[in-house]
Amino acid sequence: MFAFVRAAPIKTAGYLTAMCRHAKRLDGRSEVRCDAIAGTALVWRPPTTDDALDYRANLLLHLPEHSAHIRRGAALGLHLLVGVSPAWVEETGSLHAIDNPRNVALFEEARAWVEAWAGVNSVFGARLDLDEAGGAVADIFCAPIFEETHKSGRRRRCVSIRKALDGLQVSYGTAKSYIALQSSWHAWAEHTLDHRLQRGEAAVHTRRRHLSVKAFKEKMKAQDLEADWDGPLVFRS
Repeated sequence: MFAFVRAAPIKTAGYLTAMCRHAKRLDGRSEVRCDAIAGTALVWRPPTTDDALDYRANLLLHLPEHSAHIRRGAALGLHLLVGVSPAWVEETGSLHAIDNPRNVALFEEARAWVEAWAGVNSVFGARLDLDEAGGAVADIFCAPIFEETHKSGRRRRCVSIRKALDGLQVSYGTAKSYIALQSSWHAWAEHTLDHRLQRGEAAVHTRRRHLSVKAFKEKMKAQDLEADWDGPLVFRS
């Protein structure tokens, strides 16, 4: 059984709108099980919002709350898929049960892990879908905020996923930040969820093809899991 994570930079506000529609099952692209209620999920609601699934609005609330802004051309944040092998969840009940303690634990620890390296209160959206064929994967949306010094000497707070990931890379002494991301989640999950959870072999060693987020989710729906999850992140931040 494995612990794994995939991540992609949030490049536009439109992406957050699309993710909101997907979460609310309004985009016609979700493969909801015939025996499920569409939209069933574990959902975390930021304290300053009324709609936990409106990720675009939540980011717009998140920035002034922390006196931060987004630099021109930089990513708005990071969308992470944080998960474990479905078999681990199924040891204590149904993969799709909202009260399965392992679904709850995975969801809570995924968010806690992101805030451990991206910063406290960096998460502005979190969801673990329970209405599709697959499962055991949490969607986490975060906007890490760091203070920087402008050319004028004035200090300001900005969203920077690169600085957050660079910090992980230094901590783990890896050549690539995405390898550090995998190692970090595995170490966290192994400690907080189950010592039996393994880290997949790095794709730089297996030479397997990097999957897009969409392809990765399709693979998860089929529960056709492989033991390598590392793939490059490309972003400006």
